[in-house]
Amino acid sequence: MTTQIFSSHQEFQVREDKLVNGVSEAFADKNSNWEEMNTTNQGCWNCADCKFCNDCDGCNDCDGCTECDYCIGCDDCNYCDGCNYCDGCTECTECVGCTYCTDCTDCTYCAYCTCCTSCTRCAYCDNLTKED
Repeated sequence: MTTQIFSSHQEFQVREDKLVNGVSEAFADKNSNWEEMNTTNQGCWNCADCKFCNDCDGCNDCDGCTECDYCIGCDDCNYCDGCNYCDGCTECTECVGCTYCTDCTDCTYCAYCTCCTSCTRCAYCDNLTKED
């Protein structure tokens, strides 16, 4: 997909073609290969080396993500926000050490998550609904 430089995130949000990826001028200056970094993404902003992501913002090394913000090392994520080292996420929020997440919310040291809600030091999660 096409990636363009926008003067601001606000300008990017009002672009005519919502499938176009965007990067800030600062991101483009810092990453000389900014166009190649987003060839398989759609509608992403300042994403680096992500693959098949949609509507993501500031993600790195992600794959198959949707509507993510500031993710790092994600894989098959959806509705993420602040994830790190993710894998198989779904409705994430404040994840950190994710692995096989599903209905996440306030995760921290996740592992084999399923129906998470207010996790803290997760390990072999399964249908968690309160801090463990």
